[in-house]
Amino acid sequence: MIDRRSDRAFYKQLADELREQIASGHLAGGARLPSQKTLAEKYGISIDTVRDAIDVLKAEGLVVTRQGQPTRVREAGPKQAVPLPEDFVAVGARMPTQEERDRLDLATGVPVLVVRTSEGEMVYAADSTHLVATDASSVA
Repeated sequence: MIDRRSDRAFYKQLADELREQIASGHLAGGARLPSQKTLAEKYGISIDTVRDAIDVLKAEGLVVTRQGQPTRVREAGPKQAVPLPEDFVAVGARMPTQEERDRLDLATGVPVLVVRTSEGEMVYAADSTHLVATDASSVA
């Protein structure tokens, strides 16, 4: 619920509420979020405030919006196991470039994993990749 006495912005409170519902499984992957009008009425806030909350969740990669369609909880796809190459130097995470977002078909807010080797770097979608250390690439 929205705490009107809190100094935390209403849109952040709603984003927290919806994020918790997603994390708990109450709103599962693929589920439709209630309409903006329904959320505004339920929480006693404006539609603009609801839009701001949904924008936060969209930026975090938790929901997907498409013109003319309801907002849905982003479905987590299967994770691909990718062995770290023997010559890897470092592994990190960052937000993707637009080219990487397009190439990997990433939702807004989804970071990438970057595996650096002596030959260059490989970039993977963080939400669908599980990096696996092999015996030769294990880090002590």
